[in-house]
Amino acid sequence: MGEREAFEEPVVSADKPVVTAVPVSRTDLERLVAGTFHDPHQVLGPHLGEHGVTVRALRPYANSVTVLYDGQRLDLRHEHDGVWVGVLDLDKVPDYRLEVTYTDGPATEVDDPYRYLPSLGEVDLHLIGEGRHEQLWTVLGAHVRRYEGPGGAVTGTSFAVWAPNAQGIRLTADFNFWDGRAHPLRSLGSSGVWELFVPGIGPGTRYKFDICGRDGVWRQKADPMANLAETPPANASVVTESSYEWSDAAWLERMLLNLLDNAFKFTPAGGSVVVRLTSTGDTARMEVRDTGIGMPADVVPHVFERFYRADPARSATEGVGLGLSLVKWIVDRHNGSIDASSGASGQGSVFTVYLKKI
Repeated sequence: MGEREAFEEPVVSADKPVVTAVPVSRTDLERLVAGTFHDPHQVLGPHLGEHGVTVRALRPYANSVTVLYDGQRLDLRHEHDGVWVGVLDLDKVPDYRLEVTYTDGPATEVDDPYRYLPSLGEVDLHLIGEGRHEQLWTVLGAHVRRYEGPGGAVTGTSFAVWAPNAQGIRLTADFNFWDGRAHPLRSLGSSGVWELFVPGIGPGTRYKFDICGRDGVWRQKADPMANLAETPPANASVVTESSYEWSDAAWLERMLLNLLDNAFKFTPAGGSVVVRLTSTGDTARMEVRDTGIGMPADVVPHVFERFYRADPARSATEGVGLGLSLVKWIVDRHNGSIDASSGASGQGSVFTVYLKKI
């Protein structure tokens, strides 16, 4: 990366009142602007304080930043080198947007990325930290996500990358003119994962990660977990969303055969295996019930994990523990769900699959 342009202080009226905001140290503000603050969400976005809701936004080169909420407007004041701040006279965080103006264009209304929770959960971070996450492509990289908010549905893209030795990471993309200073990612604890959800961004967006290494040098990198990339010599990653609909009869047959194989395997002679098919609305329900040896309660949550073997009685049978994990994989690919339940030992097991009808 070359040298970055110096930030020019915007012209702000001196008679604007200064309202007490949730305090942030000068050091943290400087690190935030420099891109090396580990948790931008700790400073940016909404924060409930003693005097109301403090909102901070990082908008370098902006001429003005205004918070739009509940039919009202609040002009933020410039605090430090592109950081804007204001206090909403409220006792809870509202559903708000930012109106940003620059000297060379009209006002633009945008959602605030720093008002959203992380897109990775604690289980994902734990498994990544232990090196045991078996579906990294589902949590790292770029993924279009949809949430229901107070103001209606929100669609955007979450960006996540594993870079445990980075001092800071910014998202550079075509939507921010390849200048990531307004979009720093947050570090999610000791997992080494950095993450940011950007509302309003969808398929077709080209992006890279701007990473500050331990040597203090910024380097732009393509996403190692991207599902799509530009054609060389261009080398940006591209946000994509698959529209493929899994409805392959052969896969569904494999799913049923694996469930039946599992039921027969653990049902002794004289027992029974029953398959029931029902339909409610646009959902098909298939239940496979057996009178076999059953599963302890602490085993049920793990039965779909690869290579998982419940106990010596079940491990004594043939197989390597892939059958039910494959069933779960097939169901997921068809946008369905599967549940497992079992009574006390010797009372059998029930596997229930839910699939959308087509």
